[in-house]
Amino acid sequence: MEGLKPEDKVLIYSIFDLDDDTFNAGFPIVLEKAYSGSLTMDEYIALIKMQIQARVFDIVLPGEIDNTKVLGAINTRIAKIHNGEIDEPNGHSMISNEGDYKMLPEEKQVYMRIENFRQYEQHYKNRLQYISEMKEEGFNAHDELFRKYYKAFDTEMATVTAAYYSRLTAEKCGFCSSFLHAWRGALYSISLTGDIEASADGFGQLKSSVNANCSDGNITGAIDRLFAKNLDNMIAEYSKRAKEVREMERETEQG
Repeated sequence: MEGLKPEDKVLIYSIFDLDDDTFNAGFPIVLEKAYSGSLTMDEYIALIKMQIQARVFDIVLPGEIDNTKVLGAINTRIAKIHNGEIDEPNGHSMISNEGDYKMLPEEKQVYMRIENFRQYEQHYKNRLQYISEMKEEGFNAHDELFRKYYKAFDTEMATVTAAYYSRLTAEKCGFCSSFLHAWRGALYSISLTGDIEASADGFGQLKSSVNANCSDGNITGAIDRLFAKNLDNMIAEYSKRAKEVREMERETEQG
């Protein structure tokens, strides 16, 4: 491709499609970008492939790769993606990890971090939308949000949900029904113990914001009490499920 800088060519082309001058000029810049978290996930995978090819075919890289620094940079990038600071493009690159092309443990650790991010990427996009829209005055399309995929109901989601709930009047009962239905339905789709426990904590935080002890005889007070009771039940369900999953994980580890 005409007009591409050496560092762009290093990321786009196979090593065998590059001349030595281009590779030697572009690789150090790619490495600098890798350590600063400036590469996309596909580009980080391209860097892993370079390491594998160089090892298999005895090619000396013009710079030693510190995969611990690469992993730290990826974690920093992921945090910025989750916070909405970076818009990560959809990625498609993969590594077969077979035969001579097997990754070393430190390379595989980097690759698996990227794969883990991709597995839950939709959750973080939906989570950002959830938090943003729940904060909006006049927003009332909560049913649409509840139909999306989430891997957990964390405490930040609980905070904005509590504020949203406090603004509701006649819609409170419908909201409670939709919320409880959505998260009871999600219980067995959440696969990690930590996410199940985080959700239980989130429900606990939400429950603490609900006026569960109101006894003024009003309809709103009755809805609050019923919602708090149902949240208590759901916390118990999630806590029980977390124990079950932890036990299954322990049995798997023991073989």
